[in-house]
Amino acid sequence: MDIAAITLKNFRRFQNASFNFSKGVNVVIGENEAGKSTIMQAILSALFVDVRTRSQKFYDFITKWNASAQSIVEMEFEEEGKKYKLIKNFTDSTATLENLETGKTLSDPNLVQEALERLNPIKSDTIYKATALIKQADIAKIEKPADLSKAIETSISTGSGRSIEEVLKELKKEEGELIRGLKSPAKNPGTIKALEDKLEELKKQHSEVKAHWEEKTGASQKEQSSAGEIREIEEKISIIERMINNQKILDEAEGEMKQIDSQLRQIQEQLLRIEKLTEENTEAERRLSQFKEFLNKDLNTDAENASKLEAQIEAKNKMLENLQQELEKPNAKSPNQAVQLPIIISLLAIALGIVLVVLINLLFSVVSLLGAVMLVWQISQSRDLSQTGSELKQQSSRITQLEISKEADQKALKNILNKYKAPNLKDFYNKKIKAATIREEKNRIEAEIKGVLGTKTFEDLQSLQVEILTKKREIEVNKLTDEVKASKMTAEEYLGKRRELDKLKVERRKLERENVESQVIAEDEMANYELLVKLEEAIENNDQKLSGAKEELQIVGATIQVLNEVKADLSGLIQTQVLEKVEEDLPRLTNNRYKDIRLDGEFHLEAFSQEKNDWVDPIENLSTGTADQIYFVYRLALLKMVEGEKKAPLLLDDIFVTYDRLRSEEAKALLKKEGENRQILLFTHDNDFQDWGNLVNITSVDQNN
Repeated sequence: MDIAAITLKNFRRFQNASFNFSKGVNVVIGENEAGKSTIMQAILSALFVDVRTRSQKFYDFITKWNASAQSIVEMEFEEEGKKYKLIKNFTDSTATLENLETGKTLSDPNLVQEALERLNPIKSDTIYKATALIKQADIAKIEKPADLSKAIETSISTGSGRSIEEVLKELKKEEGELIRGLKSPAKNPGTIKALEDKLEELKKQHSEVKAHWEEKTGASQKEQSSAGEIREIEEKISIIERMINNQKILDEAEGEMKQIDSQLRQIQEQLLRIEKLTEENTEAERRLSQFKEFLNKDLNTDAENASKLEAQIEAKNKMLENLQQELEKPNAKSPNQAVQLPIIISLLAIALGIVLVVLINLLFSVVSLLGAVMLVWQISQSRDLSQTGSELKQQSSRITQLEISKEADQKALKNILNKYKAPNLKDFYNKKIKAATIREEKNRIEAEIKGVLGTKTFEDLQSLQVEILTKKREIEVNKLTDEVKASKMTAEEYLGKRRELDKLKVERRKLERENVESQVIAEDEMANYELLVKLEEAIENNDQKLSGAKEELQIVGATIQVLNEVKADLSGLIQTQVLEKVEEDLPRLTNNRYKDIRLDGEFHLEAFSQEKNDWVDPIENLSTGTADQIYFVYRLALLKMVEGEKKAPLLLDDIFVTYDRLRSEEAKALLKKEGENRQILLFTHDNDFQDWGNLVNITSVDQNN
């Protein structure tokens, strides 16, 4: 909401003054007592005060300076691109709201205020003052932000000025009073049990009296009623019953809508999950296509053969290495070299023996004998060496065969690797593992898609989504009609209507009874008609009370449940959103000196001080300027939390007076950024703020024209 202009006529000090504002930041400058507070109060009065208010305090406030003239506030504003003009005459209790584009005008004060509630992001002046209207004095007074949070919680949840805890306590007490004695005997039964017992007794008495009456009276009773009064009461009863029935339809439709919204969220999550998994599956197929050779059905057989060939090649290399070492041993000489030298020595020994026999003696003939023996032995050895040479030839042949076999294995292994475009066996195994991993991932994704879909298809989910949306639309059109929505009542209003209906029915019964009684012969004491009528009245009254008590019990139970949910939602919502929004602006405003805050269960605020390396209470531990900075951001965060997508005008009353130059620059930058999304009216008496935005000088305004 952006306020374009406001005109005050006989509103406190202003007899006839107009002020124009622009979007973004507006700086409203005026001396003390120039009327800044009056303009703020006029804005609040235009938005929230009912022109039919009977508050003498309010009238004393606005007519303080000119009690004889009519007090009027005119305000032009824009909301969601549409321009409006609001006129409130607090003296005549009249109000009009005109759509400047269509020319449509509302003049009923009720309809005007309802329209303002729809257009205004903030629904009550209590919330507005706690969030969108920030005064320097207010920040100083808020020693604990829990006070502010409690006020907001109370306004949002009950609107009665009482906290949720107080209302819950009263409701639980009321619930206990209603159900006492229903589940187990009680000395003092509760409302419902007492009514049930009394109703049973009354019905028994009524049955007896009615039978006696029917036996003793054969005359028909004429029904003469006050037709006009009864007709008026019946019309009222019909209207109230229709309102109550519409409330039941509304509750049922809202329950169905809640269930439908839950189903829609679930289906949307499934659709998004399936789309994501489908993308992942496509990516897996793309990656798997890079290893298409490894999708061959012979992959495992080829892998096993490659492993065997590698083992065979390694074994043959080892065998070749061993055979080569055997060939290279020193005693592996050729047979001729091993035999020739011993034979020569043996022949020389024999010759020498013969010479010695001739020359020396028989003694030396022994030498000849030894030489002969040695010759015989050497000849025998030559046969063994000849045999060893044959084995060496066999080893050479075996080496050749092994090398041929190894080459064949290497060729077979290379063929396998070429088949899978792998330069070596290690690369082959790496690619095989990668392909298997991607294939497993693809299978997992497809299984997960199947798990999400179950027996349905993606198109089935989309069709179901359309079907549920259609059902939702049908409920909106057929059940949530304007009449039904207009009949929405709070629990308190509903109970009030029930009580009013009961009173009307009692009144109608009373009139009917009086008409019947007028037809009864006064002397016929035996008929005892008065007792019968009293019993019927008592039964009806008791039955109505019992129905009302049971309905009240349902309402109380539902209200307790709703309030508990609201309490939990408010607590979590306030803490989470406040922390997020404060931490968006706090570092920038404090030049990164303070970045983090935290809230306890009572929304007590603490900031993390880098200087002290600890969490501290801003009011007690930080300078006034720093504390004001933190609480300004805190109040701004609360405003963002309660207003939703629409943006309320932010009214600031001299809240930067404690800021030094650096803080002022940081605050100016923050306001400029915030002004991009909402209108800001900064009220001040200090001319140093003139360049912060559009200047509105109220001192120069002629207040008497």
